[in-house]
Amino acid sequence: MRRTRDFESDEYLNTAGQYETRSRRKKFHTLTGDEQNECTSSGYTACSLNYDMASKKPVCMKRHLDSDTQGSGISKRQIPQRARRLLDLFPKSGISERWGGKLPKSADGIKNIPSPTGQFLQNASSASGHGVTKQNETRGKFRIIDSISSTSQTLNGSEAMRGSVTQMTDEEVDAAFKELLEQMNIKGEKLRALLSRDMAKKRQMVSQSLKLNVAAQVATKHPLDFVQRMERVLNLREDGRGFLKDFMKEMKVQLSVEKVDWIAEFGNQGGIRYILLIMKRLVDTFRKSEMPEQEEDNASLLFDSVKCLKSIVNTWPGMDLCFKKDSKMFACLVGTLTVASRKPPLDFWEMLKFETLSLLTVVAFINDDQFEVRGQVLVSLRDALLNELTEEGRKRGCERFKSIVDCIKKSKRLDVVKKALMLVNIILDVRDPDDTSTEEGKAEADEAWQMRMHWRSEFMRAGLYDCVEFLESCSVESVKAQYDTFCHNKEADFSELIQRFELIKGEYEDPESCFALLHSSVKNSKAEGCLLSILQHLLLITDDFVVRFNYFRLIENCISEIVLPKNCVDPDFRGKFEFTQDIFQTVDSYEENEVIQQLNKRLEYATQLKNEALAKQSQYFMKMNEFSEEIKGLRKHIDDPSAPVPEPTPCALPPPKIIAEPTPELPSATSVPGP
Repeated sequence: MRRTRDFESDEYLNTAGQYETRSRRKKFHTLTGDEQNECTSSGYTACSLNYDMASKKPVCMKRHLDSDTQGSGISKRQIPQRARRLLDLFPKSGISERWGGKLPKSADGIKNIPSPTGQFLQNASSASGHGVTKQNETRGKFRIIDSISSTSQTLNGSEAMRGSVTQMTDEEVDAAFKELLEQMNIKGEKLRALLSRDMAKKRQMVSQSLKLNVAAQVATKHPLDFVQRMERVLNLREDGRGFLKDFMKEMKVQLSVEKVDWIAEFGNQGGIRYILLIMKRLVDTFRKSEMPEQEEDNASLLFDSVKCLKSIVNTWPGMDLCFKKDSKMFACLVGTLTVASRKPPLDFWEMLKFETLSLLTVVAFINDDQFEVRGQVLVSLRDALLNELTEEGRKRGCERFKSIVDCIKKSKRLDVVKKALMLVNIILDVRDPDDTSTEEGKAEADEAWQMRMHWRSEFMRAGLYDCVEFLESCSVESVKAQYDTFCHNKEADFSELIQRFELIKGEYEDPESCFALLHSSVKNSKAEGCLLSILQHLLLITDDFVVRFNYFRLIENCISEIVLPKNCVDPDFRGKFEFTQDIFQTVDSYEENEVIQQLNKRLEYATQLKNEALAKQSQYFMKMNEFSEEIKGLRKHIDDPSAPVPEPTPCALPPPKIIAEPTPELPSATSVPGP
């Protein structure tokens, strides 16, 4: 019996191709004889194993080289990494327990497992205490050593490749450097900036990339390994839940660091299909039953699955595979969002909502119409998302945008609210065509405006009415910016609505044409009965001229407030419609407007009379001066008869009017009602 050491140093190869060392505290545990036999069957000492108290299995740590590995041409530090990679995939201890006792322990049964490590499993099974022989022990040891020898040959070959970089022409270096950047998923302005570097820097980076790629071959697993492991774990059903959780975390990390070719091969081997299958099973589990004890674990699995999809979609091959017409990605993401939005605002649900909304926002923002990649026109991403939202709303019997609005209404994290508002704005961002001068362009612009109006009203009916007060009072800049964008687009569409109303008033000026058009639009529909009822109610209005006028002005104002709302959305049909303007104030304003019009007429008439009086006054004054001169001449003639008699002064001016009573066409001052 041997005791494990208290501390153990673990050397591993990081993603940069460099060896690092980490220390891990180990719990004391006594290994049994069978466990030591299992661990020593590969040629390594049992004292260098760490025993995991949770899984009750020995975990391979730093091991010592056997004498048979000398001269293999590989560093001792690379042995633990290779051995750990194989043993982590299928640990020898507890193989029967991991597979639920379903796998046969014979060599033939293990050979039939479609795995690149099938031969290693055969040796591990034969070394697990069932007829262990010296020949089997030696075979298991040399199976790992053969793999290490092949790795050594790869490393030796890489030295020649790095040496050939200096012999490459500039054109070959440029091509290799561009391919390197594409493999690193670098594009756009950053790609062009890196391509403009000097040739010496490019050669250095290509050489370093070759070195890192060769070193990473020791630590990197093949995509097919993950796909086959995923298939086996899915076949375990409930027994493999713990293994699935660990596997999804490992795959999430692997997809986030691998290059484009690795992700492309992973998708072509069926990895994306298995990820979506995992998500579908988890969503169905949440819909069918409530399991509080497994809720957090299942939410964690969904979170890791969404992160995996996010890493895949971040590459062109990933988008090529995820955006095909038969892809179930949108269905799984919408289902995940629906499940998370109905849950209480716990941390793990909030994290899941944030990641799901982030991925949906990116996908919906890619293109307004159709996504084209490698010459193949794929499904319209906006239509695919809306179709899945519609199907989800049909299943739940609610508005299709309710899951998005619930993330705004029920979430306690403002970053989730921001992402949900961003998704709302992206869905409503149906842009007008560039050329609206043609008939086709006008039709497309009209359709885009109708879609924006309709979808915005759907969001409001789904519960966004209840969030307006919170969003208007929110002081966080990121949330405020998204809500301001929502309001700005809404006001722009409202201006378009007012312009359309002005065009209608200019085009349809008589009641007959308006009624004919309105009746044809509702004929043979449920709305035809409502229109008839409205007209029948209007026939009940009294015959009094003044009262009837006030009736129709009031009805006009009510219809205008319903049809031309300032918030540019449909009314809230869930309850009674509330008018924002007081009815009595409206009626009083109409009456006051009528009185003001009469007073304005009187003022205009009085001003006219005043101007005429001033003109006549001037004429009278001039005529009076003429009469004054004539009087002076007559006085001189009286005093001196020899003086000439002045000529008589003509006068054709009319006599002034005396206004003692108001004119008959204007109301008297006493007839004007008081305020």
